[in-house]
Amino acid sequence: MLWLTWRQHRGEALAVVAVGVGLGAVLVLTGLQMRSAFDAQGVGGCLSPVQPANCSGVVNGFEQQFQLYLSFYQWFNLIPLVLGIFVGAPLVAREVERTTHLLAWTQGVTRTRWIVTKLALLAGGAAVAGIAFTLLMTWWRQPLDLIAGSAMRPDAFDFEGLAPAGYFVAALSIGIAAGTLLRRTIPAMGVAIIAFLALRFGTIALLRPNFMSALVVSTPVDSRPAAVGNGAWVLDDRLSDGAGHAFSGRFAFDQLCAGINDSKGALTSCLQHHGVVESLTYQPADRFWAFQAIELGLFVGVSVGLMVLTVWWVRHRIS
Repeated sequence: MLWLTWRQHRGEALAVVAVGVGLGAVLVLTGLQMRSAFDAQGVGGCLSPVQPANCSGVVNGFEQQFQLYLSFYQWFNLIPLVLGIFVGAPLVAREVERTTHLLAWTQGVTRTRWIVTKLALLAGGAAVAGIAFTLLMTWWRQPLDLIAGSAMRPDAFDFEGLAPAGYFVAALSIGIAAGTLLRRTIPAMGVAIIAFLALRFGTIALLRPNFMSALVVSTPVDSRPAAVGNGAWVLDDRLSDGAGHAFSGRFAFDQLCAGINDSKGALTSCLQHHGVVESLTYQPADRFWAFQAIELGLFVGVSVGLMVLTVWWVRHRIS
C-alpha cells in the first residue's frame, strides 16, 4: 500500500516540494534583505527604552520600504487551500471517476486499509509541510514582530506558532471529505474552497477573539497602558465620557474640541479637559501560545472528524 500510494501521488508530492522550494527561496532572499535593512537603518535601536531622535521616521521608513512584501505575504494564507484543492479533493473523487478504486479492492486490499493508509500518509505530509512553512515564516517575520511587540495580531498569528500546521491538515481533510461525498473532482474543489475559507475567516472573526475573555481598560486619551501598547491584539478602541457613553471620534473633534487642530498636544488636552477617555478591549500578548494551542486543537478536531467521516463513507457508501 505504501508503494502504491507513492506511485499514485508522487506527482502531487513532487509538485508540492517544488513549490515549497521556490517559496522558501523567495522568503530567504527577501528575509535577508529585510534583516539587512533593519540593522543598517538602526530600527533595533528605536525599540529600546532609550530611543534616539527621529525613531518614528526610521520605523515608518523601514515599513514603507517593504510595503510591497507586507501587502503580498497575506496571500500566503491561501497556501493550505492549494493542498486541499489539488491533493485532497481528487484523492477519492478521481479514483471513483476512473473506477480505479475497484482494482485495489479486488487485489486483497480492504477499503479500510486503502483509505486509512492514504489519509495517514497525506495528513502526515501536510503536517510536515505546515511545520516547515511556519518555521520559515517565523524567521521571515522576526523584524516585523520586534516592531509590533508580539505575534498576537492576525497578520502574524496566522503564520507563526502551532496553528498553521493545523490549517494545512484541515485544508487537506476538507478537500478529501468533499471529494469522497461528491465523487466528482471539480465540484469537490469548489466546495473545498468555500468550506476552508468559511472555517478560516469564521475563526478569525468570531471564535478567536473569544477564546478567552477579553480585557477592557479605560485610560486617558493618548496614554495607553504598557500592557496594551506592547503587542496586544486590540479588538475595539472607542472614545467615551466619564459615564461610559461611547461616541465617535468625529463628534469629539468636531463638537467638543471644534477648531483645535493646531497640534496633537492641544487636542489631547481638550479631550482630557472634557473627561474623554479611551476604552480599549484587547487580548494581551502573553496569551499567544494559549490561543495557538486552542486554535490548533480546533483545526485538528475538524480534521479528525472529517477523516472519520471519510473512512465511514468509503466503507459503507461507495461501491
